[in-house]
Amino acid sequence: MNIAAPLFEMEVAPRFGFADRVLVGQARDGAVVEWSIVAMAPESTLLERLALLRQHGVVVLICGGFPRRFEPLALEMGIRVIAGAISGAKEAIETIAQGGDVVTIGGCPGRGMQNRRRCGRLQRRR
Repeated sequence: MNIAAPLFEMEVAPRFGFADRVLVGQARDGAVVEWSIVAMAPESTLLERLALLRQHGVVVLICGGFPRRFEPLALEMGIRVIAGAISGAKEAIETIAQGGDVVTIGGCPGRGMQNRRRCGRLQRRR
């Protein structure tokens, strides 16, 4: 199973659509056995980025931000999205590979996505 996280330095990038690189970990038996970095063209659309991840066998995408309206499309492509992640990219990928939960900032009840960082509710997502 391949797990990916867009990079901002070595942290999970705040927005999938703006990252120029994605860290991909190949997980087997609860451990990451191989790492690679996939370059993303800055002008690529979200659909093109998802298609590139599918070409690399990615089935889980961990990111800081991802447009909700595209989550069903990602699922149709076989990619489960875990949005709101706030950790190191390598740590997040290893955690999911081991069957754990990634720390995320949850959405604020009654507010839009633009306010989720201000709310500060921490959640764990698997």
